[in-house]
Amino acid sequence: MNQWFIQRHANLSFHQACSSAAITPQEMEVCIRKHGIEHTSYGVEVDDQHTTALRILCTNPHGTGDAIRVYLTLASEAAD
Repeated sequence: MNQWFIQRHANLSFHQACSSAAITPQEMEVCIRKHGIEHTSYGVEVDDQHTTALRILCTNPHGTGDAIRVYLTLASEAAD
């Protein structure tokens, strides 16, 4: 089960970042800027379970309101 979860987001950078136990607002910003959030699909793409990165971030017990705020500010199309 753990291996499946690790591989689940292997090709989805934002999903990986949002599910990380080490996610911080700064890490979220670095990830978004590094991978170019100007591509609209990054903010709204879904994994094989039809889950968006934003949903993962919001349910991550290590995610904070500040990390969510950074995500929504830099990837505003995800809130649509």
